[in-house]
Amino acid sequence: MTMPAEPRGRWALLIGIDRYPKFGLEWQLEGCGNDVAIVHDTLSCRFGFGAEQITELRNEQATREGILAAMEALVQRAGRDDEVVFFYSGHGSQQTDGDEHDEADDLDETLVPYDSGRDPYPNRDITDDEIYLWLLRLTAVTPFVTLIFDCCHAGTILRDAFGSKDRWVPADPRPASELAARLPAEAAALLAGGEGSPAALRRLGETYVMVAACGSVETANEILVGEPRQIAHGALTYFLVGALRDSGFTGASWRDVFELVSPQVTAHFRTQHPEVEGARDREVFGARNLPAMTFLPVESREEDTVVLGAGKACGLTPGSLWQVYAPATRSVEDESRYVGSVEIVTVGVTSSRARVVGEQKAGMIQPGARAVESSHALEGVRLIVEVVAPPGHPSAGALAERMQSSRLLRQANPGEQADARVYLLGPRGCAGLQDPAPMLGPLTEEVWASVGLGGALLAPAFPRRHREAVESLVENLENVARLRGVAGIRNLGSPLEGQIEFHLFRREEGSCVPPALEKDDNAVFFEGDRVVFEIHNRSTIPLYVYILDIGLTGSVRPVFPPLGSHEMLERGNKIRVGLREGEDLTLFIPEGYRLLQGVPPATPVEGLERLKLFATPSPANFEVLFQPEMRFPRGGGWSLGDVLNTTFHGGYGNLRTSEDWAVIEQAFWLRSRPAAEVSS
Repeated sequence: MTMPAEPRGRWALLIGIDRYPKFGLEWQLEGCGNDVAIVHDTLSCRFGFGAEQITELRNEQATREGILAAMEALVQRAGRDDEVVFFYSGHGSQQTDGDEHDEADDLDETLVPYDSGRDPYPNRDITDDEIYLWLLRLTAVTPFVTLIFDCCHAGTILRDAFGSKDRWVPADPRPASELAARLPAEAAALLAGGEGSPAALRRLGETYVMVAACGSVETANEILVGEPRQIAHGALTYFLVGALRDSGFTGASWRDVFELVSPQVTAHFRTQHPEVEGARDREVFGARNLPAMTFLPVESREEDTVVLGAGKACGLTPGSLWQVYAPATRSVEDESRYVGSVEIVTVGVTSSRARVVGEQKAGMIQPGARAVESSHALEGVRLIVEVVAPPGHPSAGALAERMQSSRLLRQANPGEQADARVYLLGPRGCAGLQDPAPMLGPLTEEVWASVGLGGALLAPAFPRRHREAVESLVENLENVARLRGVAGIRNLGSPLEGQIEFHLFRREEGSCVPPALEKDDNAVFFEGDRVVFEIHNRSTIPLYVYILDIGLTGSVRPVFPPLGSHEMLERGNKIRVGLREGEDLTLFIPEGYRLLQGVPPATPVEGLERLKLFATPSPANFEVLFQPEMRFPRGGGWSLGDVLNTTFHGGYGNLRTSEDWAVIEQAFWLRSRPAAEVSS
């Protein structure tokens, strides 16, 4: 879809509840109305929202019916590609799951309206399911939806899943039949992903941005500010508005702003960790997606030691060097943003401690900065490449020079065992089995071909005359190196491996069924199938679970949970991912895969897709592992070998640690559907 330069219209619903007449004095709040006031002022003065475009609900206005009616009005008012903002400041809580049974812990997350209470008063909370269904309808109209929740349990308010005052009230254990939230049968089917679900709805992760005050099991706190008068605000709202109203603020993404805000909140409340998920690289209250780079956040600093937000589970190792850039840096090419460098000293499961080894100016490396790896200490990850080309060929010299600047490649020394061999092949009329890359067949021009130790193609071949041949060749080989690293990450001997179950199912007529076919002990799925993941935590500890997909064209992408969020699976519980509409996981053959296989568009193809589930004791950041698919020449018809089946040595293989974390892999064959099925 082509994005407009600016949304057509702007609408905001701001809710702030300080008074809760059906709760005791200890549950009353002070800063929620103040939050609404400063957010309103920011939207109006900083982002051009008109007075008629902003609706406020405070205290007695913010009843269950009042909030639901205002949410419905947003759906009715919003036009195609309008900007819509939903802001809530008040109590968050939990209650017994309803008939849809979509919660692993049997508890819905809730917003607590003005007129809600706990026994003996009626519960009139608004559940995460009700918000989710509303969001499905809204995002069917516009993808430019921003949700800000300054309350407890906010981290999973769209899904299933405590100095100063905190914004939490006790969960309500009463049966669902005694609670106000009621979902019609068709809504329950939507949440369960039933066959009547509207297939046209887009994946929610592409259609909204959500900023949450804290994780799903944390509390959102209020902060007192101002001298001499002390004024209460939600900590998230206060620091968020401060960042948005800063005189140095220019067009920035939600990720950029979050990097500034999150460390400030956590510095005041160590147990509160804000989250941002969804389209994080979208411009704040805008429509553009801004360029992003791969980095690790600097989470904290004490003297000359910093904490980076990733660890063993992401393949980090002691001794590796990382360059550090100022917050909101979008490219390492911008040297003016460079602030220093650090060397990793100790590596935990999901975070690492590093020593500052260089700094442009003392104290410049601060929480919120972005760290980018400059050299990896684990030699097995670096791909050793032998180049076979006619002596003195200028293109071979250009390739060697380009590889010298790569952090992931090294040209083989004479007589050294290489991980990959790159041939510059000349024109040939035919190819025998003993010829390099025989699968390419006859060649009418010079071609670069990358093969592994077993002779299989590692990446698309490129005509030498292609203007991006050398750069594309190097990028694809770097993809191979990173894929090898991702494939090798595991925690050998972890007792958790046998306590986490990971199963794949197919959605069929409203239920989950096992795949009917197998090949080489791996399940077979077809493009168009909706896949469901079932994860069961049989261990004795709660775990955070993440799933990455290693795709047919060399990509590594997150599948679950939504980017920026964290999903904790309690001990003994299980979840199914891909059931609810908007979370559907529909399989497809990548657009370039047939081209990379060298077959016509209608020819059936299949490939081995791999999933990697990480189970960690604390939230983890896997973004340093993500990568796009390999590059291939436009108009070419070259093969793509199965990178992960090549005979490599080394890798991250044996990162054993005493801390319990686990990696579980699932592979399945993905086939195109027979032409007869597609036409029918």
